[in-house]
Amino acid sequence: MKRIAIDFAPRGWRGELARAGWRWQWMTCALLVAALAAGAAATVAEAESERRRAAAQAASAAVAARAAPRIAAEAATRIDRGLALAVNAVVMQLNVPWDEILDAVERATPRRIALLSLAPDPGRQLLAISAEAPGVDGMLNYVSRLRDSGFFNTVALVSQDVVDDNGTEVIRFELEAGWQEAGR
Repeated sequence: MKRIAIDFAPRGWRGELARAGWRWQWMTCALLVAALAAGAAATVAEAESERRRAAAQAASAAVAARAAPRIAAEAATRIDRGLALAVNAVVMQLNVPWDEILDAVERATPRRIALLSLAPDPGRQLLAISAEAPGVDGMLNYVSRLRDSGFFNTVALVSQDVVDDNGTEVIRFELEAGWQEAGR
């Protein structure tokens, strides 16, 4: 009996692959290995590129870190004149010797004197005081007590008015008291 080759494989790529035999299988494996090698090479190249990018960023960060103190020093020297004057005014206001001023005013102020306001002028080292006294004698006594307090070196009466306070006449007055800071 004669042998007959019966092929039940469907027509298409699977059938052709089955009919081609081992040559196509080896070729497919070779192509798969080549694709894997190419993918690995691309991954290595990408990692190397990332390493170089990170090294470049680190180098630029180091350059910026070395330049930062110089840039900060340059920025510190470029302060606007108006800003410098404003900062100096605030510092002078904060450096007013409040403890000494308030102690001297409190010791010199009798019960019959009503303090209305205290306004320091640190630039001129003057304290403007507004107050009320029951009479001229009380006002003059207060001025002399401030002068004798030991803290104020000058005390000058600036203005005075007779004011009606609920049917009672009182003297409302303003004076300036100058102080000398310690160490000057």
